Amino acid sequence: MNLNNTPHSPPAVRIVTLPPGRVAYYQASGEHPELAAWKVLLEWADKNGLLASRSSFGLFGFDNPPPSPGKPVYGYEVWITVGPKTEEEGPVKIKDFPGGTYAVTHTELNAIGETWKQLVRWVKAGPYDEGAGQCLEEHLSTPGKAADPQLLSLYLPISET
Repeated sequence: MNLNNTPHSPPAVRIVTLPPGRVAYYQASGEHPELAAWKVLLEWADKNGLLASRSSFGLFGFDNPPPSPGKPVYGYEVWITVGPKTEEEGPVKIKDFPGGTYAVTHTELNAIGETWKQLVRWVKAGPYDEGAGQCLEEHLSTPGKAADPQLLSLYLPISET
């Protein structure tokens, strides 16, 4: 579903159903925990041969716990999709992801805050409600690498009203 590129709506939104699956994950806390979390997970994934083909996995992240007013420390959890035989090791754990239906749009890292706001407004204005699942940021560029720009897909869980 394409929308006009206005200040109050993301440039394009599509509805996607993510299937259930397994993810390896790591969570870091701090005033800027994103790169610390990615460093641990990506080193583990590289050591286990999971980064050989970018098309065979997804890289996702989200605030956990989210920032709150007056508290500079928050958490960021990162995921890489894995197969059924992958085992956890050290600080990297494995869990099941239940899947779900999402409204998805694309953005660059420098516009992520405003794009999240636009996506939430788009969902509230349409035939959907925000769902109970986890909001996700899919990293299309390898986090921490000098790619310019850093590209992401934002996934907002939805349910039909």
